[in-house]
Amino acid sequence: GGYQLLDGQTQQKSGLISIHSTRFDPSPIVSPQPLMQYQVDEGGVFQLECGIEQESGLLWASLSQGDIISLDISSGGDKLEEKTRLKLSEEEGDSNTSSAVACTGIHQNSSSQINSCYSDGSIRVWTLGEGPKILWQKTSAHEMEAWQVLRADENTLVSAGDDAAFCVWDLRQSDESGPIGAVRSFYQGGVTSIAALDASRPNLLAIGSYDETIAVWDLRALSGRRSQPLASLPKLGGGVWRLKKCPRTDESIPKIRLLAACMHGGWRCVDVDLSQSGDQILHHVLECDYPSSDSVRDNRDLFPHNLPSALAYGACWLSSEWAAGS
Repeated sequence: GGYQLLDGQTQQKSGLISIHSTRFDPSPIVSPQPLMQYQVDEGGVFQLECGIEQESGLLWASLSQGDIISLDISSGGDKLEEKTRLKLSEEEGDSNTSSAVACTGIHQNSSSQINSCYSDGSIRVWTLGEGPKILWQKTSAHEMEAWQVLRADENTLVSAGDDAAFCVWDLRQSDESGPIGAVRSFYQGGVTSIAALDASRPNLLAIGSYDETIAVWDLRALSGRRSQPLASLPKLGGGVWRLKKCPRTDESIPKIRLLAACMHGGWRCVDVDLSQSGDQILHHVLECDYPSSDSVRDNRDLFPHNLPSALAYGACWLSSEWAAGS
């Protein structure tokens, strides 16, 4: 998914979602021609997330004009079909709302709900039953863009924003209630990424920031301005835009390993050992910078663009079966 800027003054964008096939034996190949495509004429694509029920064949996308859509990728053919559209302007009763507010992040925690955050600092929980509607919302969760949202458990929502803060919300409280916990003075830049660490301990999260830091937090131990993480790992070389937990595939991989997309700093692998204490919890194990200029020049088929001048915004794990022979 991505977007093209059509008008610099109005920030008008068009977007495209495409599905490609991959092969890893004998060498990694991504099909240059997409199997399926979906053109978004009225906005860019900010984030993609596969449906929580993989057999459903749904792909969710957040769009720059505020909508959230689901696409059916199991229908066959060469075109993706839109199944659901969560339209903010219709819920707000204002036809201009959607065009002014971008949906910057999404997280699906169940087959019946999806969580979202927006460029105006607001966050929402949608119910996906007949006639999708807003179940809970906070219109002033952050003073600047809300970059990421994650459902820690059934009743707890965590949001991260460009105001250098992350907030914890109790969904059983009214929309007018404030956060039950917040950290506003630890990070020196916008908070951009959240990753759950252990399903049996939903109070523990890894949270990354533009200030090049990843920290592990216990949501039960937040105490206002004095709040400190269980551990922190600074100076990763770039803003931590995405954090992805490794799906454990064999015993050689530590129980918790994170892949971080660090913008100017390339990619980093970080191990989290919750049996340790202090900064021993986080251990930097691997750096993956952009290919050298020589590598790019000698392998134009693999690196068609000038990657050293690009930014690492995305990160994803592949299973060992998919990566065999690569």
